[in-house]
Amino acid sequence: MMEMSAASARPLAIFNAVDTHDPAAAEYEVARIFCAHRLTPLRPAAPGFHAVHNTARFDGFSVNYVAYGSAVEIDPGRLDRFFLLQIPLTGAADVICGTTRVAASPQTATLLSPTLPTLMTWHDGCGKLIVLIDRAVVERHLAALIDRAADDVEFDACVPLANTIGQAIRAHAMLMQEAANRSVVMPAGSGRLVQRELRNGLVGLLLTGLAHNRSALLAHAVGAPAPGHVKRVEDFLRSHPDRAISVSELAAIAGVSLRSLQDGF
Repeated sequence: MMEMSAASARPLAIFNAVDTHDPAAAEYEVARIFCAHRLTPLRPAAPGFHAVHNTARFDGFSVNYVAYGSAVEIDPGRLDRFFLLQIPLTGAADVICGTTRVAASPQTATLLSPTLPTLMTWHDGCGKLIVLIDRAVVERHLAALIDRAADDVEFDACVPLANTIGQAIRAHAMLMQEAANRSVVMPAGSGRLVQRELRNGLVGLLLTGLAHNRSALLAHAVGAPAPGHVKRVEDFLRSHPDRAISVSELAAIAGVSLRSLQDGF
């Protein structure tokens, strides 16, 4: 009963995918969710090892809770297909991503980029909220912001959570966790829309709030002229400041889909 109670108290418990005391089984099962990696307990016989992976998958991203109980080394090499925002909820970890070393804790998250090699040591009791975002989603979002193709985005792996941007990122990730829990009772259509907007909101926060190798392009793009359909809406709103109007009506005025209007803004 106590074991069941502890399991149900873990974040995203209704999405449990891995629950094992066997390191080899954990390596295999977690690899099926994330990517191939080497998982090595740091003490003989792995006392206290208990791998738990809860994962809720949506369009272009997933929200995860991962813990291993005892200290482990995790070597995934390059992630290739996705970015990983890792926020320790308990415990600590040492993370190397590219040439950057980060002492991760509930005060310091990490953002792993797919083109940079990663090596991690999770210490006893480390449990993380992890948001996986498909690489293509981030690259498409940046391309829309700078109006040109963008690939091989590489972030500074260290994400301090005490400053304004860090607090916003953590709060948004926690909101995504809560939305994932609620998704099981939401209508399919509205649920997908909510998840997509939450995903895009986080990607926007990461790209505009954190340092990365394309930051200069993004800063230059801030002064670029708005697309014509965005200008039409802006002109209409300036001319009718007191009129109540829905976003669908604005899309009709712009002459584009609601999705295109949102992306334009």
